[in-house]
Amino acid sequence: MFQLLPMSEFDQRNPKILSTVFQGAVTEVTAVNNQHAITFILRDWNGEILIDDILVAIPHRPNSFKDSMEIVVSLYSFAAGYDIANIDQLQRTSSDDFNRLIWRQVRTLPDFGYDVPGHVLAPVTSIHVNGETATITAGDTQWGAQAELTREANRYVVNEVVLFSGALPNQQIRLKNDLRQKLAAGLLYPQPTRSTDSAAMVPQHEVAPRMGMQPAAAADAFWADLPAK
Repeated sequence: MFQLLPMSEFDQRNPKILSTVFQGAVTEVTAVNNQHAITFILRDWNGEILIDDILVAIPHRPNSFKDSMEIVVSLYSFAAGYDIANIDQLQRTSSDDFNRLIWRQVRTLPDFGYDVPGHVLAPVTSIHVNGETATITAGDTQWGAQAELTREANRYVVNEVVLFSGALPNQQIRLKNDLRQKLAAGLLYPQPTRSTDSAAMVPQHEVAPRMGMQPAAAADAFWADLPAK
């Protein structure tokens, strides 16, 4: 799982400690490395000191590492559900609106030919939070995705994903809207069940090569590392 997370900015080998501030059960340790200041928030949990958050100023992202990763992991969990053709997982990681319009109306993952994991797992370029809504951009307009997540039941879930394969409008797909149109037209129901055992399921994206595993093993390891919902 961690091989896929955007953590390059948090390379803190041999950091220089600048200050330590004690505030009861919370301790803030600020260090610098490669001219970047980073603050570790340590918290006393039943006598054990654990890292509760990491604060660092990164352009186009929240300062809180914990807040950023909550959004990223939610999106990657959605991608993992798609990768292993798991409708239950997609329902758990999607918004009420996405479920109402799409996932509750299908029994199998529609084989609509879009490489959703490949787009979503492009390098994260920005994360913006506005109230209860977060927008995360991966890659660019030539290859990538922009996902809108909304906070429901105190967790982020995916509400829409736009897939980019080029800068032109006909090279960009709004996933939920496109699936809704296909469902309304009755184009998805005749599609055969997508099977992870099929020889035709040789990787559509780069999750397996990045993790150094075969596709099925990569998907299993990816989902196994995610916390149970």
